[in-house]
Amino acid sequence: MALPVGIDLGTTNSVISIYRRGRPETLRVEGSETMPSAVCFRDKGNSLVGNKALNMAMIRPESTILSVKRDMGKAGFTYNLQGQSYTPIDISAMILRKLCEGHEAEVGGKITQAVVTVPAYFTDEQKRDTKLAAEKAGLDVLRLLPEPTAAAIAIGLNRGKDQTILVYDLGGGTFDVSILEVRGNTFKVKAVNGDHDLGGNDFDRALRDHAIATFKTQKGIDLNKEDAKDAQVRQALQVLTSACERIKKELSDAETAHLDLPNFYKGQHLETAIDRATFESLIRNHVYRTKDVVLATIKDAKLDLDDIDQLVMVGGSTKIPLVRRVLADTIREPYVADYVDLAVSHGAAIMAASMLDIEDADSAPMELNVQDVVAHPISIGLGDENRRLRCFVVIPKNAPLPATGMKLGAAPPGQLVGLLPIFRGGEAEPVQNKFLGDLTLTFTPSLSPTLLRFELMLDKNGILNVDGAEIDLNDVSPSALQYLSDDDIARLKIKRRTRVELKMRD
Repeated sequence: MALPVGIDLGTTNSVISIYRRGRPETLRVEGSETMPSAVCFRDKGNSLVGNKALNMAMIRPESTILSVKRDMGKAGFTYNLQGQSYTPIDISAMILRKLCEGHEAEVGGKITQAVVTVPAYFTDEQKRDTKLAAEKAGLDVLRLLPEPTAAAIAIGLNRGKDQTILVYDLGGGTFDVSILEVRGNTFKVKAVNGDHDLGGNDFDRALRDHAIATFKTQKGIDLNKEDAKDAQVRQALQVLTSACERIKKELSDAETAHLDLPNFYKGQHLETAIDRATFESLIRNHVYRTKDVVLATIKDAKLDLDDIDQLVMVGGSTKIPLVRRVLADTIREPYVADYVDLAVSHGAAIMAASMLDIEDADSAPMELNVQDVVAHPISIGLGDENRRLRCFVVIPKNAPLPATGMKLGAAPPGQLVGLLPIFRGGEAEPVQNKFLGDLTLTFTPSLSPTLLRFELMLDKNGILNVDGAEIDLNDVSPSALQYLSDDDIARLKIKRRTRVELKMRD
């Protein structure tokens, strides 16, 4: 049987690893440890994935998809290319298939089982789409593992030290913070937070905007006012974005970097020098946003700064000196993983190996116990005493996964369907939360009121499932319903299960 793999499906780059010979090992894709998360369509049905696609991005930006991870979970979202429509699930599946190609010799057969990582702050919809993409790529997903948890496993496994770890994970497109309590090989997540729309790509754009302003000063041409659909404009912006990514990396080691683009746009040359101080001024607000999230996460975990035994930094964007300085000044000098781009995939590979009964002792690590938590609270909408719709938290943030929340509702005599709006978020006002859909229960009509139990469950992967039941009224006094605790509600006698769906409104 082939060894399972751990996959870091990243915004900018993706990595695939296995665990064997007592350690995690990265599998190279076309000679590289990281593969660009890029897909380019040359013509109908003919696509490139990885490095070749990224190289084509500067030539055919209109046919190249980058940063698909930021579009995961967007209902109805499609890319329309070469007369075909593709969803983020389709594109992510192509990336996953490319990662898994050609490793039969290393893993002992075709790759079929994987632990796939996701940002800790991903929503239910984003996690569900990631799982669907992996399944479309032919993978059995053993688990969706939060990226900071995976990094903590890679760094903290078998260290023989009980500690509280804060993982600061700043990648190309997403930012995560997780606080974990490590006891032996038990990893218990205490709190998570983050921003799935913040990462190194935003630093690239800040540099790009600065360069566009410089070009306007030098040549009198404002690219922001040019036709965004024009092929020349798209190509110029893609070339500039790629160049700014290179400049960002150079400024991690050098005090000054040079941007030199001959025939950049309409025959005009763009040339300028950017020093580290200028770059840091451009990204300072982004970095300080991450600091605020870190402090909020520590507070959510009910800890003080002194309770953090180790600050671990992973993700390519943590190579930026300003990021490290801000965190060192806020908490403590960070521990930087030897391979910040690979740690997440390594942790996923260790987790994958621990989940299966592998005969080869060298390919089976010590048993792991990983306890994740709810990233976003789940609420339901109910009328208050003034008949105004208000939200009530059913599954709180940072509750251990899997998590279940229940609520009772009554349907009048003769009614066939029960309806309950579901939200992501913990605010009382519905408009301040994200509407997920209406939970509908179809049940047996009765001449008397029907007591319904709405059941919401987040599984070990943090994916939302719904269920419901009719409750036997002989089991409880109607006057006592308002005084029942959650445990009491869970113990009520079920009359029959009901058909449940979560539907968006038209």
